[in-house]
Amino acid sequence: MEFSCSRGILFDTLSMVAGVVKKNPPLPVLSNVLVKADAEEGRLHLSATDLEVGVSCSVPAQVSAGGDLTLPARKLTDILRELPQAQVTLATEGSQCTVTCENSRFSLVGIDADEFPPRPEVSPDSTLTVVSDTIRQMIRQTIFAVSYDETRYFLNGVYMVAKGRELVLIATDGRRLAKSARSLDEGLDLDFAGIVPTKAVVEIDKLAAKVEKVDLSLGSGHLVATFADTVLTASLIEGEYPDYDKLIPTEFTRTARLNRGLFEDATRRVALMADETSHRIAYEFEKGELRVTGKSEQGEALETMEVAYEGEPLRIGFNARYVGDALKATDAPEIELLLLENLRPGLVRPEGNEDYICLIMPMRLDDF
Repeated sequence: MEFSCSRGILFDTLSMVAGVVKKNPPLPVLSNVLVKADAEEGRLHLSATDLEVGVSCSVPAQVSAGGDLTLPARKLTDILRELPQAQVTLATEGSQCTVTCENSRFSLVGIDADEFPPRPEVSPDSTLTVVSDTIRQMIRQTIFAVSYDETRYFLNGVYMVAKGRELVLIATDGRRLAKSARSLDEGLDLDFAGIVPTKAVVEIDKLAAKVEKVDLSLGSGHLVATFADTVLTASLIEGEYPDYDKLIPTEFTRTARLNRGLFEDATRRVALMADETSHRIAYEFEKGELRVTGKSEQGEALETMEVAYEGEPLRIGFNARYVGDALKATDAPEIELLLLENLRPGLVRPEGNEDYICLIMPMRLDDF
């Protein structure tokens, strides 16, 4: 194998692909990136995987001789980072690879490409197309609620549901639940669901920032996301996801309408005096006024603000970080906080829009 490519293009592509490589993988070949040069196409294909998430990318190159070899991903990235902005040539002989650029020359030891795991295939009849800005916003509105408790592994990802032409993303850690739903103009009428690992969701967000549209295919235990010349594959998390619709109350007896920015600012300031472990603060609602209180051994904080409130007065406690995360996930100028009782969950959503909701469990205020 021998090819030449712009240092900038090669470095950017390798950096994007190598992001999925773990520091201490179970197999030596998983520390490597698969480099495949196609002389007929005049293209270079780079792939990396940790067996859970894989990324492959194709870029133009001047290919003198086709072939493939896996090379140490991090070491190759480090080398390319330090090289000047010029043409880079990679040539292999057996398991040896020589990297040259102007006056620089490096030699790397690779591993045979046959040891690299194959990429799973998904039937094209299970594909939907999503505008990149849409999927990125949906990820932003859910990923903060993902659980990192490995004993509840089925919550360690974002639940992706496609039904008809609607795409829904859900995440929960048992103390809060975030849901984002959109109607799609493109794609087939589908009916599938799967739990996508958090790492894959993060990579989808990064890769979607570089293109206008994303094709998503789900099937046989895998998700495949296509971004122009880049393809991400992810093994879905096995397990049964909670019936999220049953967790969300259908009726509320109290409604508060607030300016999102002012509410977020008040929560953040009062949280400075909240307990550093529980992050608990109290919200006291009554007609026309909201009192936000934080208290710890170091002192107290109180802030008041105007609110359009309907219902009986209520004092309820929430984790300030959960409230802040829910508010950061929307750009809506006004939000609604739907409430029942002080020990029942509250629901945050943009006013007049149900595309995004966040359900938050309350905290007891008996000793507050």
